[in-house]
Amino acid sequence: MHQIIFIAPTADLLEVVLRVCKKLFPQVHALQGLIGEGVRLALHHSRRGTSVFVSRGRTASAIRAAAIPDCIVVETPVTAYDYMRALKRAEHMGDRPAVVVFQEMAEPVSLVNDFCRPGARLYLPASEEDTERQVKAALQDGADVLVGGATACREAERLGLPAVQIQTGEEAVLQALREACRILEARTMDKVKNAFLRAAIEQNSAGVFVVDAALRVTMYSPPARQDEKSPGSSALIGKTLKEVWPELNLRGLLGGARRVREELAVFNGREVRYRLERIRAGDQEAGLVLSFNDAGESIPALDKNGSTQNGLQSFDYIIGSSTTMRRTIRTAKDYALTEAPLLISGEPGSGKTLFAESIHAYSRRAGGPFVTVPCALLSPQLLEAYFLGSGAPDGESPGVFEAARSGTLFFDEIADLDGHAQSLILDVLRSKVVRRTGSRSAVPVDLRIMAGTARDLAQRIRQGLFRAELYYALNVLHLHIPALHERTEDIAALAGRRLQAVARPGQGQTRFSADALLLLRRHFWAGNVRELYNIVERAAATSHVDLIEKKHLEDILRVNEPSVSLARELLRNDAIDSIRKAMLESGGRQREAAAKLGIDRSTLWRRMKKLGLR
Repeated sequence: MHQIIFIAPTADLLEVVLRVCKKLFPQVHALQGLIGEGVRLALHHSRRGTSVFVSRGRTASAIRAAAIPDCIVVETPVTAYDYMRALKRAEHMGDRPAVVVFQEMAEPVSLVNDFCRPGARLYLPASEEDTERQVKAALQDGADVLVGGATACREAERLGLPAVQIQTGEEAVLQALREACRILEARTMDKVKNAFLRAAIEQNSAGVFVVDAALRVTMYSPPARQDEKSPGSSALIGKTLKEVWPELNLRGLLGGARRVREELAVFNGREVRYRLERIRAGDQEAGLVLSFNDAGESIPALDKNGSTQNGLQSFDYIIGSSTTMRRTIRTAKDYALTEAPLLISGEPGSGKTLFAESIHAYSRRAGGPFVTVPCALLSPQLLEAYFLGSGAPDGESPGVFEAARSGTLFFDEIADLDGHAQSLILDVLRSKVVRRTGSRSAVPVDLRIMAGTARDLAQRIRQGLFRAELYYALNVLHLHIPALHERTEDIAALAGRRLQAVARPGQGQTRFSADALLLLRRHFWAGNVRELYNIVERAAATSHVDLIEKKHLEDILRVNEPSVSLARELLRNDAIDSIRKAMLESGGRQREAAAKLGIDRSTLWRRMKKLGLR
């Protein structure tokens, strides 16, 4: 049985994978399978115990979409260097190249085209079946050579169009296999932890039931004093709590405001004192832990805290049951099991730092430090000493890279750093060592780097404000946090949770009326969750009733309206500046300007008309 299998879509990639595995990963098995065949191979080997699959492009997406139970898919990235190598080969075959790739490869292709080959037109098939139509479109548009993935090249050759396939290099394969090994190690550690937890529960002197959200037993410890009729632990797994404890009143166990409670009940004909704790994952009820002893004995309280060490937040504190938020949390948890650099994007106030802290708390580095660098507040004069530390004889001091060793270093709003600071980060990312200012000795640093940004880094690269090399080094993994207007169904839960948190001492169970919640959902939250929390806190401070009505919120939002107008005005000014710059660089030609902005010509025309530009 192989724990990791690399499914290569093409024979050429399989050859590269076998070469890398022979040198560095003899435990990894490699097979060839394109899209549907790749899914079939993954399903077959998952039944034999394989839990981590590595693949590329549409084949990786297809395996992930198959949702194979208890399996993780690691995608081999197609890098800008892979695409540039293919373009170089295509130069000898034609003058009008067309690039036909699936969406998974579009980002590095677009960035390279912006800088190196603006004449290479990009075509994005919506599916494998759509590839033929896109290749024919490229032929009709005058393309004389095609650059693309395996499916596109196969179709081009069938239609008589010369083709160059984008080949994945050894460096990308090496990176993906390292990630797969780290994920496997983390999953193995989780299984070991669960085994220890199960052993601890089974040896507990008190009785313990662990049940899921459906109130079915998942773990069980025999009661402290069993009678002869009490069944063994294996006999109870999967049974409902009603079946194993018929005397217990199940009404209200899940739901309600109380998270922990202690009461008396009868179990197996004797009176016991039980302690119940509801377990939540975000806004979802995950299950219960029931501990019980004879009524005369006390039950030790469980040390359950939603925060991690040093007050950091965890995924339990992220509120969101919308589809887009659940998907974001699921992706974030997958990323927490890796060690690769992570770029987190999202509007101001959307929760980038909260996600960064939660990913750290969910990772194997949770026991190490989490260090945040507030990039917008750094002084250029003190930057180098702050990043690298000081090695001066009169007083040595570590910088933030050393402070975050064995943990996570998070650069908040990294787009605000100047070119020198970007170079310092890139040097450490590449070398994994730090040289303090005034010292020649190198200090190794073992840490994970994350970065957050509210700005479009690709656009800042085009403007010469951000280094492309640093972007590629950070954007190995990318997590986008949805804005509040993209998940309005979460607003009621967010507002309700915040209202309870900021309620005045002695105040009753304050809540919003249905009309008030509807008003909150319809409001434009320029500042996202941060602005919503500010409004809720203001409502809690100024209301003197248990039910906050729509009228009270309207007064508060009316006072806050200038900040919303300002935010909209800033967004409008940014759009005007971007369009003017693109038109200037393209000599007033709308088609070229639209290509620079990543939109089509008709969209550019509509935006210019709306913004009053000519």
